[in-house]
Amino acid sequence: MKYIIAVIQPDRLNDVLDELDKHEVHLVTVTQVMGHGRQKGEARVYRGHKESGRLLRKIKLDIAINDEFVQPTIDAITAGTRSGSDGSIGDGKIFVVDLENAHRIRTGESGEVAIGYPAPPPPEVGMAGVDRDQIKNPQGFPAGFFMRSKTRPRPNARDQNGTRVPFWRVR
Repeated sequence: MKYIIAVIQPDRLNDVLDELDKHEVHLVTVTQVMGHGRQKGEARVYRGHKESGRLLRKIKLDIAINDEFVQPTIDAITAGTRSGSDGSIGDGKIFVVDLENAHRIRTGESGEVAIGYPAPPPPEVGMAGVDRDQIKNPQGFPAGFFMRSKTRPRPNARDQNGTRVPFWRVR
């Protein structure tokens, strides 16, 4: 088991999460952090005078995974954060640390099973193997189909004479 820590630019977060989804890595913890590397921060003007901002906003990703997912996870983070073809200073860092053990609080599981990769197989009971088109709802329509009423319910609807009528009789 490995624990991957990645520090990336905030504007690259959605790209990284999309890449991780493509590689079937879904369990991620995201934290906003501050720090600086080689770019040393940036100078800002605040209330009329110039301040040197030594710390920059960053995003920290924490991912605990099994050994077979290490390289796909690193590839996904790299693909989502790299700017241009060669990358540039400030794209981020990835740290891979050995993870001795993990415990799931809810079930008491420990080890690789507690991390959740790969996903457990779906249960064999239920609707597995049933064609959706064969399922009918009580009105006889296919599954996923529902009827909408053509008119909105209007509780104070009136006919041409001004008499109140129930909303289901209004056309």
